[in-house]
Amino acid sequence: EWCADWFDGDFYKKCTEKGEVLNPRNDEKGLYRVVRGGSWITNNPQFCRVATRDLHNPVSHPHFIGFRLAASPSSSVISA
Repeated sequence: EWCADWFDGDFYKKCTEKGEVLNPRNDEKGLYRVVRGGSWITNNPQFCRVATRDLHNPVSHPHFIGFRLAASPSSSVISA
């Protein structure tokens, strides 16, 4: 799936050094966007993992990259 943040190979290291470790997002524009999640397009088991992280040019539109909708529950929802 496409992610909102821009790719930086040292991003997590930079965040750790600044003390930002809880769900950091890179808003500094670059050449590539972050792509996450498993993929059915390959026979390589490494890419089937949900935790897989890669990069891709946002100008291209490959058929095997999509997006996932997510929402936070409202405060009126009672969790079990």
